Amino acid sequence: LRSALAHESADDEALGHLCRIVVFCKDRRGILLDVSTVVTDKACNIMDVHSETLTPGREAAFQYTVHLQDAGQLAQLLEAVAKVPGVVRVRRENLEELMSESPAAFWAN
Repeated sequence: LRSALAHESADDEALGHLCRIVVFCKDRRGILLDVSTVVTDKACNIMDVHSETLTPGREAAFQYTVHLQDAGQLAQLLEAVAKVPGVVRVRRENLEELMSESPAAFWAN
């Protein structure tokens, strides 16, 4: 995916950007739905979702690639996702790069 998206929709929406966020959380039934609901509410569009689970029922991480209008929308998204029950940490990062640097450090939240 490109790091920025210059897309003008039919309703003349302002130019926006693609952004990746990684959500570290306690794995539980429904956590992906809960986080995705908040992301859908705060972002213009979810372009991609990738999930990793270290230990079922214990640790999970989700990467969302979302279309955002500006830094203010990103700040609102990060704040809202951090409030989801079970979310440990939210970072503007790339999941694959974080895991390739050090898998042990990746899961050490």
